[in-house]
Amino acid sequence: MSNLSNNTKVSLFFDDITSGIILTKDKSRTVQSFHYRCERKRNAMGMPYGPTAKTYLRFSVKTLPDGHLKDLYNRMYETVPSAFSFVFNATFDPDDQLSDYDTALVVEGFITSVDEVYEGLSTETTDAKGLMLTNVEFLAKSISYMGSGNKKKSLNIHF
Repeated sequence: MSNLSNNTKVSLFFDDITSGIILTKDKSRTVQSFHYRCERKRNAMGMPYGPTAKTYLRFSVKTLPDGHLKDLYNRMYETVPSAFSFVFNATFDPDDQLSDYDTALVVEGFITSVDEVYEGLSTETTDAKGLMLTNVEFLAKSISYMGSGNKKKSLNIHF
């Protein structure tokens, strides 16, 4: 099966993109997959009520195995929530700083699991040489959606 696109669709930053810090391309990781599911109880008429149920976000990134993800392990031991930003169709200026994006998802919470997978990676091809797949499970405390035109919607999650 051939690649459908060579463009990066989702970039991961280990920071909150709304915090005002300068984010550069070398600080981003390419997301291979991510999944989360937010649910609330519903009454007989289908209307939601009560708090949002506990939500786990799971994501996978491919990286070099030489310490590029030490920050993930450090965050596992933190007792304060940390933020991750999933940026869709990010564009960078000539200085490799994040300049624009279509939409973004900023998730704040706690890392509960980090799993590294080395098997199945080909060392014979140059494009996957030395890469590992890292799967992360994250207990979400809040999710913020950033859309075009500075539209923002936040969801607090009770756990």
